[in-house]
Amino acid sequence: MDVEKQRKMSFKPELTISVEDNPPRIRFSDNGPGISEQYKDRVFDLFFSLKDKSRRRGLGLFIAREAAEHNGGALMLDPDTLNDEGRFSTFDYRVVEGES
Repeated sequence: MDVEKQRKMSFKPELTISVEDNPPRIRFSDNGPGISEQYKDRVFDLFFSLKDKSRRRGLGLFIAREAAEHNGGALMLDPDTLNDEGRFSTFDYRVVEGES
């Protein structure tokens, strides 16, 4: 979102988190620039980043997805939610339902 702040001085970052139960998931979205179609399959790759060299690590989404899978869940981009510029802007963490 800091990239968007550099593009638009009036930009005010906003993060939305929602918890849903059918299917059980937590959704994260923000009003940043989003992820273009061209990179949607690579954002979870180890060491992949579009940030400038001094700030990139390319570990965050990789570790988050690994942690989700380790706990039996899944972390993915929501393919059906795009921002005003037609970019992906929402992540879904599918939660494992507890056993009865």
